[in-house]
Amino acid sequence: MPGAPAPGAAFRVGTTTTAFFVNAPAADDLYFYAVTARDGAGNESPLSDQVYVLVDRNAPTGAVNVAGVVPLGPGTYAITLTVSETLSQAPVLAFAPSEGSPVALDMLPLTSTVWRATLTVTSGMGDGVGNFVFSARDLIGNLGTVLTSGTVLALDTRGPVGTLSLSRPSPVSSGTIALSLSLDDAASAPSLSWTPNGGSSQTVTLAEAAPLNGRNWEGTITVSTATGDGQAVFAYSALDARGNPS
Repeated sequence: MPGAPAPGAAFRVGTTTTAFFVNAPAADDLYFYAVTARDGAGNESPLSDQVYVLVDRNAPTGAVNVAGVVPLGPGTYAITLTVSETLSQAPVLAFAPSEGSPVALDMLPLTSTVWRATLTVTSGMGDGVGNFVFSARDLIGNLGTVLTSGTVLALDTRGPVGTLSLSRPSPVSSGTIALSLSLDDAASAPSLSWTPNGGSSQTVTLAEAAPLNGRNWEGTITVSTATGDGQAVFAYSALDARGNPS
């Protein structure tokens, strides 16, 4: 008879003329078994002592929750893993970023089904989506590897990369040259300067260009005979919305 948590109504599961009988319950539960025997005249014995069997064919699953607004930038974040049942030992949870090696997390129990850890995100993990990898065994020994939620995690760990183009090809002669700065990520106030050969650094005033999405900027520089010949060097810096430097 099944019992979850108390025994239900008893019912006959079968008969046998040998010392063995196999029963495969349809549902997972705690089952209690007892037997009777009949002699050649058909007399039935009293019910034997009960034994119990826990049937559990379902592997544990997990759900990951990250305390932070995605995509996550560099920093340390609290991770909560909720499992579907009590485990025989600590679960294994690792994070595999889009770049770099997987990071195994140190799992600490909060309750029998809730575990916590911390994840340190670094710039070496790159931008893009990473994946959590999960493994756990329940009290019966069933191995589970399925995460029902929180499998993926998006990261934003690098600042915007800029591409600078000039309205005239190098080498340039005297005159005004228009500059276009294109970023692969939005920035509110990028900084651009240029240093002529043998000269001092000069700041380029930038204005946002259409489309107004924080990725397109324009400005001008003036080259004169006083600028001198030789190679000029441009320097650029910017912060994205998460404070990642270029």
